[in-house]
Amino acid sequence: MSQQTNPTRRQVLRRTGAGVATVATAAAGGTALAGRGTADSGPSGLFADEEISYSEATFGYVTGLMTGVRAWASNELTGSSSLRLEGHVDDIVEEYCDHEQDWVSWVNDRDLGSADRQSAAITFEHGDEETTRYVRADYDTSAEEYAGTTFSTDAVDDPDITATIRGIAVENAADELADLHAEFIKPNEDISTGYASRLAGRYTIGNSEGTHITSSLLGEFSTEGL
Repeated sequence: MSQQTNPTRRQVLRRTGAGVATVATAAAGGTALAGRGTADSGPSGLFADEEISYSEATFGYVTGLMTGVRAWASNELTGSSSLRLEGHVDDIVEEYCDHEQDWVSWVNDRDLGSADRQSAAITFEHGDEETTRYVRADYDTSAEEYAGTTFSTDAVDDPDITATIRGIAVENAADELADLHAEFIKPNEDISTGYASRLAGRYTIGNSEGTHITSSLLGEFSTEGL
């Protein structure tokens, strides 16, 4: 899948400091995917209806919390990134599309796909701006796996998944995807509890009633089941 965007945009973001700092390598010990969500709760992520386990009693969580507090305080004092919402969303879609096949293979290798989860409406809110992108996941029922995915501005009727990503989580999302891809998706490793704890800590502050890009794709973060 291809997505045409300005090829220098993310380089500019990193040079100016608008992108979030790269997450350090996750602490070892345990995997984060903890099992299917309950049937009556509805799907929690496009690719996986999973609970991603994290622990607040870890150095990773505290480190993530400190990162989140610093980012929140910076936004409160100096304002959010000067890049407009469409620029952030372009970066998010570009980062995902550049590695789409790696994501699809990672999900299929873990048998996480489902014919019940083939579309998502992800709304991004930043400042006074709002926009929605629609993700279509082509699920091959005979092979019982995803064949590919497509990002689009064309609306999906009755999407299987709806999510809203706000503020700092929008600013972080492209680099969050890049970090996750480098750490786990490309090498085809399970997401560790240490990494999930760091990410959960980062969004404890300043992300009220919102989610982030990882949970929108892979499922709800939870402290249960540890």
